[in-house]
This record gives sequence, structure tokens and C-alpha cells, in this order.
Amino acid sequence: MDCFSRVWLMMSGCFVLVGICVAVYGATTIQNAEASDYNPATCTRVKELGPTCTRSSGRRRVSCSWSCTYTMHSDVPGATDHDAPGGANNDSCTQFSCTSNSAFNCTTGCTSVVQDGEEVRLTFTSQAAEVTGGVLLLCFGLLFCCIASCFFCCGLGTGMGREPPGSSDSDSA
Repeated sequence: MDCFSRVWLMMSGCFVLVGICVAVYGATTIQNAEASDYNPATCTRVKELGPTCTRSSGRRRVSCSWSCTYTMHSDVPGATDHDAPGGANNDSCTQFSCTSNSAFNCTTGCTSVVQDGEEVRLTFTSQAAEVTGGVLLLCFGLLFCCIASCFFCCGLGTGMGREPPGSSDSDSA
């Protein structure tokens, strides 16, 4: 087996594993979302960090996706502070309607995620949105895995994974 064949099989095998991992992460996201209670709540901002830019590049363009990290607590009795990502633009954080970072009693609607009777996190997305994201990850991971499996099998089927006839040690005996 030549070097190209080994690299082909190794890379396509790695892509199969990546597809499986993405699919498992999607399934875990769905399971966690379905096992949790999503309750509407009012969140009070404790602090915010940002805005920060996550750069992505396309054809001749570099664009920013702006976000802020909010530390907040909900109106649920006994709730603790939680961090959650939220909306922003290039000038300021926009998830809360008050403009000053030091303003007290700045509130907005949020969702309290409860597991086993305890608030585990706060989010600005709904349960349906999180399940939808998990389904998309699951489908993408399975599709990626299937395509990578085809490349792996093509590599095996075209003889990339096999020794040429007459080159094995058992034939020389």
C-alpha cells in the first residue's frame, strides 16, 4: 500500500469519526433540552462583557458576528448568577434595554432552564430553538459521516487498502 493510500484511508476514517462526534453532540443537545424544563423568567443584569467580534471570512470579505456575555440572575427564588451569550452590535451590548453598564435593576425576558428542580442556566433561546439546533447538528453529523464513509469505502474498493496480488508474504512460500 503506497503512502497516498494510507493517507486517504486515514483522513477519510478521521472524517467518519468527526461526523459521528457531531451527531452524538446533536443527540446529546436534544436529550438535554427534552429533559429540562424551560420556564419564562425575568432576568436582572449583574454585569456584561463585550461586545466581542467573532470573525468569519468569506470571498474577499471578513465579517464580524458581535456578541456579549451577560452575567445575570433570574426572579426564580434561590437562583444564582449565570453567564449567557446574547446580542450586540459593534458599539454596545443590546440584549438589555438600558444603556449604561452600571445601571441597576436593568431587566429583560429570559428563559430559566431547570433540571431536577434546580436552575442550571439562563438563556435567551427557547426550548424549541435548542431542540432544532440539536436536530440540525445530528442531521449534519450523520450526513458528514455517510459521505466520509463513502470515501473510505471507495478507498478500500479501488484497492487502496489491499496489497497487490503476489506481494504478500504467504504467496512467497
